[in-house]
Amino acid sequence: MLGDLFDTIQIVAAIAGSIGVLFVLFRFFGWRGVVAGLVALATLGLYRKGREDGRTHIIEKERADAGRAERTADAERVRSDLRNADPDELMRDDGFRRD
Repeated sequence: MLGDLFDTIQIVAAIAGSIGVLFVLFRFFGWRGVVAGLVALATLGLYRKGREDGRTHIIEKERADAGRAERTADAERVRSDLRNADPDELMRDDGFRRD
């Protein structure tokens, strides 16, 4: 709930700031300044959206990689338990000297 409030405040502040910037551009440069400001704001919006999509993609990839690593570790643990359950396998000499 608090996160939604912060998102709403951020959106409202961005819209208010954009309108303010466009107004200042209109006062100093006229309609050409407004058009240039709109282009700059659109570019900024696309850039931010791309970064957000990239972050989402990275999070999903890391979750998939973590799941794959967990499944691999579980499978290796099962194989190790099966190997250690065989008494003949435990008696085999592995070349290390133990005192």
